[in-house]
Amino acid sequence: MSLRVSETVYSKNNKSLIKMDKNRNLPSSSFHSLTFFAGLCIGLSPVAQAVAAGDQDKKQEDTLVVEAAKPSLYAPTQSADPKFSRPVADTTRTMTVISEQVIKDQGATNLTDALKNVPGVGAFFAGENGNSTTGDAVYMRGADTSNSIYIDGVRDIGSVTRDTFNTEQVEVIKGPSGTDYGRSAPTGSINMISKQPRTDSGIDASASVGSAWFRRGTLDINQVIGETTAARLNLMGEKTHDAGRDNVKNERYGVAPSLAFGLGTENRLYLNYLHVTQHNTPDGGIPTIGLPGYSAPSAGTSALNHSGKVDTHNFYGTNSDYDDSTTDTATMRFEHDLNDSTTIRNTTRWSRIKQDYLMTAVMGGASNITQPTSSVDTWTWSRLANTKDVSNKILTNQTNLTSKFYTGSIGHDISTGVELTRETQTNYGIAPITPPPVNIYHPNSDVNIGGLSRNGANANGQTDTFGVYAFDTLQITREFELNGGIRLDNYRTEYDSATACGASGRGAVACPTGVAKGSPVTTVDTAKSGNLVNWKAGALYHLTDNGNVYINYAVSQQPRAAATLPLLRAEAVTAQTVPTSNRRKRKLARLAPNGRCWISACC
Repeated sequence: MSLRVSETVYSKNNKSLIKMDKNRNLPSSSFHSLTFFAGLCIGLSPVAQAVAAGDQDKKQEDTLVVEAAKPSLYAPTQSADPKFSRPVADTTRTMTVISEQVIKDQGATNLTDALKNVPGVGAFFAGENGNSTTGDAVYMRGADTSNSIYIDGVRDIGSVTRDTFNTEQVEVIKGPSGTDYGRSAPTGSINMISKQPRTDSGIDASASVGSAWFRRGTLDINQVIGETTAARLNLMGEKTHDAGRDNVKNERYGVAPSLAFGLGTENRLYLNYLHVTQHNTPDGGIPTIGLPGYSAPSAGTSALNHSGKVDTHNFYGTNSDYDDSTTDTATMRFEHDLNDSTTIRNTTRWSRIKQDYLMTAVMGGASNITQPTSSVDTWTWSRLANTKDVSNKILTNQTNLTSKFYTGSIGHDISTGVELTRETQTNYGIAPITPPPVNIYHPNSDVNIGGLSRNGANANGQTDTFGVYAFDTLQITREFELNGGIRLDNYRTEYDSATACGASGRGAVACPTGVAKGSPVTTVDTAKSGNLVNWKAGALYHLTDNGNVYINYAVSQQPRAAATLPLLRAEAVTAQTVPTSNRRKRKLARLAPNGRCWISACC
């Protein structure tokens, strides 16, 4: 008897691919997949057995062959964002996908660590007079990209550290991304994909310890409930000190439950919630005395040019310094398969990020230095209290339709959708804090300067955006593709801010008649609206199965000074409404053996 199977079989969890053909050897690791074949042989009738016995002298029968191909855990071939329907290797963009396995193997606990895998992307926290940026301060190709960070395709606002305990993969796109996400940095965007319930039960736990009192634990539980329902729970806790720094500590906890209904059916519903709290002691840095290139701020302080470096462990803050934040995000996503090649998705998300911090740092100007004696060891420097008390909220509803079809001999791969988003920010005014001066070489941080006290001089901003987009990839021939897309955004921003009157110094506002000193006085109350048009076009030619050549042209726009809502005050004063734009033409040669290696040149 001869049995030949010429079909492809997927396992239940879609992680292994079994291909059966003839005249090849059977890998020993694939015997568990052939239980059905063994059962067939046992059930042969006596007549069939007799026939087989009579043919013993004939040519040996064909051999059943099983070939298994498991998707790479390190190089995902597909973006999880439905706006990118083509495989990564066939996308006319410079896209890097950092998989969950890479994040695990490298111990990348936050987004900043994960982005170290991407050339041209970095995080910079340094600032003058301790005015350091907290959270994921991401720069891509020299431009600030902190406002172009997305989670599941939805903008994530707030200068906080984003943990990876609930992240499936991180997708980084270089170049203008306005067509994909609306207003964004012209140099690229970052999209974090959240973990979702699966159709296989399992537990994944980890515990880590390290230098600088690093302790971290995570727990990932996925449980199948019935045939089409599953629940998933991710937990995280981390405490650590900063290596080589006194008093600087970080503490973070997170929980992310999720439910999925209708898995494996044409109607699927996902419910997700994320809660993360952080309690850190921020680092205002150290003076640059004694470092190459340092110069004393005045002739009277020239002794500092020869006084030597400070101890890099020194902490110039106070025991009142802190950086607290709370993130809460609720998401509902519904998917419906209209047919085998068309799917519609609707996502609704509400998110709130609250952050308040007090960070004290030294001031290095000549007027900030007190010299009780000629000995530099006795000199003290003034300290500046940097404060923030802000609440960011976002509410969005996004609908996306993807479909594949043919018009004649030309194949189409389309993605189109509509998005409605409201972003709000309240920046609470804080009463001034004056920390005591500090000795540069022997700082005393055991000082309590109290906490933040709101004075009512708040700044409020709100931006409403309506966006519509459409993308299409045309398969002209087997080797040649064309693609294009356009996005239209209509936005309206409202902004108002107040200042405590009667203060002195730069930006001081006089109190109106009858208004008490320190009372909030409205200084800005304005609104702006406009339209943004972003588009892209590209062509791709398949040289080989693993190598493509493409050209891409893209336009990305955003309102002036609209990277973050607080900066809208500058726009209100200068009344500039012309959008900024960035046009990039790309000619790239890409080699992608097994989707792992990328070589590109950009002009």
